Amino acid sequence: HKTGVLAAPMRVVHLVRDIRDVVVSLRKTGWAPDLERDFARQWCHNNLYLASAMEGHADRYLRLRYEDLVADPATWFERTCAFLGVEFEPEMLAPQARGHARYAAMPHHAGLDQPISAAGVGGFVTGLPPALRAACERPAGEALQGLGYSTTA
Repeated sequence: HKTGVLAAPMRVVHLVRDIRDVVVSLRKTGWAPDLERDFARQWCHNNLYLASAMEGHADRYLRLRYEDLVADPATWFERTCAFLGVEFEPEMLAPQARGHARYAAMPHHAGLDQPISAAGVGGFVTGLPPALRAACERPAGEALQGLGYSTTA
């Protein structure tokens, strides 16, 4: 797994979000009707694979947890820009800079022109039925733990 595309001299920003909150969000959009079957296993595999493939390449790999990004957007935008070698501009944080008319009719993009918010973090605690939460935690447990997420909430 250390060969191929990920071995190329590129920078990788690995944005990861707690699978359980991802599922809460996906249930609202209806994009993944089969969430109980394979989604958590794929999330686990993909995140562990990328982390493993980029191991030892700290100069080319930045893992960014969604939860950290929304808790402190300015810090993480600055770090990400520095990592990518681009200049940070405070306007990047301005909601009006992210919205675009082409997204206006797309409900899943409704928040683009809103301030960055941590409102969806931890929503799984009350937003997921226990059986669906367990269906996420069992197959994704290794990645949840490896990425610093607790399964004891």
